[in-house]
Amino acid sequence: MTPAEQEVAHGDADGRREIASGGALLGLLPWHPLAAERPLFRSGLSSWTGHIPFAFWLVAALRPNAVVEVGTTSGDCYLAFCQAIEALSLPARAYGVVCGKDEGAECCYEKLQQAHEERYGRFSRLLGIDSNEATALFSDGTIDLLHITGCPSFREAREEFSGWLPKLSPNGIVLVDGVTDWREGRDIWRFWNELREACPSFLFPHAGGLGVLRIGPGAPEAVQRLVAF
Repeated sequence: MTPAEQEVAHGDADGRREIASGGALLGLLPWHPLAAERPLFRSGLSSWTGHIPFAFWLVAALRPNAVVEVGTTSGDCYLAFCQAIEALSLPARAYGVVCGKDEGAECCYEKLQQAHEERYGRFSRLLGIDSNEATALFSDGTIDLLHITGCPSFREAREEFSGWLPKLSPNGIVLVDGVTDWREGRDIWRFWNELREACPSFLFPHAGGLGVLRIGPGAPEAVQRLVAF
């Protein structure tokens, strides 16, 4: 392992690695200036802002044709994807599946909807339907980037992943967040441990944890290098 790689990664008891230095990681992966851009939308309600630079980088590296977020709430992540698509002038479509808006989330959703419609409505849709209904809108093998968010439990996360898995393209990347949230009643970390045994992966442990999975063998080289660490 090179000195830079040693700075980037550290091992656990099973030899797995996770990020130790963002600066060193950027030294090993192709740099996309978009990753340093200021996000245009921040709800102030989500820790996901800590992952926005990576969201920008990933869209630039993957150049997806279709992006789907399941469990859209505050919109920090989803609108970061949209911002990157617009900045890169990609011919992409984006879909945020807003599952079950409760009364407490209504104000948050209205703020998201306003920001979304003003800027991204021409290529993006917010879908206020059940996740199972949403899967029926997509043909198999068509989604390049899938973000699963808002699932606190192992069971819920597994059901979401299983339902959407056939929809992923040969370039398919899946993001799963909350995987380092070990609070009582939250065990999505168990699902992440299961997934990373089956797929090439990378873990950002900060801001609640963000797991990156390479599902399709056709992902671009930059993404392949990320999950090879």
